[in-house]
Amino acid sequence: MDDFKGWARRQGAPVTVAIIGSLIVVALVLGFAQGRGLESIALYGDWWNRPWTLVTYPWAFMPFQTGMGILGMVFLVMWVMWVGASLEREMGSGRFALFLLAMTVIPGLVLGLASLASKENVLVAQPWLPIEGITVAWCTRNPSAVIHIFGVLPVSGKWLGWLTVVGTFLTLGSTNPMFGVLACVHLALAWAYVSGKLPIRYRGEGVFQVKKKPSHATRAQAQYDESYYDEVRKREKERSERERLRQLLGESQDDEGDEGQGARR
Repeated sequence: MDDFKGWARRQGAPVTVAIIGSLIVVALVLGFAQGRGLESIALYGDWWNRPWTLVTYPWAFMPFQTGMGILGMVFLVMWVMWVGASLEREMGSGRFALFLLAMTVIPGLVLGLASLASKENVLVAQPWLPIEGITVAWCTRNPSAVIHIFGVLPVSGKWLGWLTVVGTFLTLGSTNPMFGVLACVHLALAWAYVSGKLPIRYRGEGVFQVKKKPSHATRAQAQYDESYYDEVRKREKERSERERLRQLLGESQDDEGDEGQGARR
């Protein structure tokens, strides 16, 4: 237990670790309970009578029932630990927690209202919608980073972001394209937020992104740079003049010494 606590502290991402731990614990509890209570945390039907499901639906899944489910859970934990911890260290835990909450509530609310308006029942469960939100955010911050899918296929962060959007649309829009489009609303907001397109400012640098130098400078910066390099060139010139003068004086002293020796002879 102490080893786990030490490992968790070293990650510098307490929110991410807590989310992963809670997903595993709730999935185990639901598995042992054979799914009893699942309907109380999933978002579906008359969800407005259960408003807490806007927040709890990511925990409404049972991955440990099949081999593929277990494999998917392993991938989920690894991926959330990778992108979630990266974003949390960049944003700070408090801001990351609010961002993750928004990535959870927004798609649930949008799809819930769409279901109410269209009178088509939609089930919103499992943690993939908020995970897709933080994935798009991470990819936007780190477009040149290379991720090897399944350890084999290299994909840049930019294209992984687009693949995430397409996958979300196809998954949620399989029965009704409108739901697929609406399921991508929070992805667009995630992109806009970390790109600085929203009034709410985002601060931080992509931890896997190569930092580029500014392509242009302000007039004051240009004047400062010019005067700085003028001063450097001036000092270099003075140094070379002193060096040449020292060499000339050294040669003249050598000549005088030679003449004195000749006179004594």
